[in-house]
Order: sequence, then C-alpha cells, then structure tokens
Amino acid sequence: MEVLRLKRAEVETRGQLDATTLAIPRAESAIKEVQRKIDETRGKFRSDALTQLNEARTDLKADLPYSKDNYFFAVQAVGEKNHTSQAVIPVPTR
Repeated sequence: MEVLRLKRAEVETRGQLDATTLAIPRAESAIKEVQRKIDETRGKFRSDALTQLNEARTDLKADLPYSKDNYFFAVQAVGEKNHTSQAVIPVPTR
C-alpha cells in the first residue's frame, strides 16, 4: 500500500516537473518581451528629452554682439610660485 502511494506521489511530482519545465521558456519569453518594452520606453524617453532640450536651447539662444576688435592680446609670464609679470601688449611690426 505504501509503495502505491509513493508511486502516485512520484507520478504527480513528475507531472509538476514537466509542467514547470514547459513553463520556463514561456517565462523567459515574457522576460525578454518586458526587457524589450523597457528598452523601447527608454529610447522614446531619451528622444523626447533631446527634442525638449533642443527646443529649450533654441528658446534660450541669444546673439551677442561679438567682435574680435573688442579684445586686446597680451603676454604675461607666470613663475614657479605663481608670481606674475605685468601684461605686455605686443606692437605690430612689418
């Protein structure tokens, strides 16, 4: 009698094992699908964020009056102890 009960438990356990073994590929497939959706959502978020950033940059863009003639070029020496010399403006020669 004990043997029959153990055999029946064995058959039930094998059935559960087979069902679990068959469920593994479905679970792996579902995991891959979720990962694909996450990657897709991340890509869309990044794309939208870049679009908004570009729009904000366009709104904040300002043209400043800039001319190279508004600046002076000078040479200054810096010593080992960060002592600096006076700035010297070179004189153009031809």
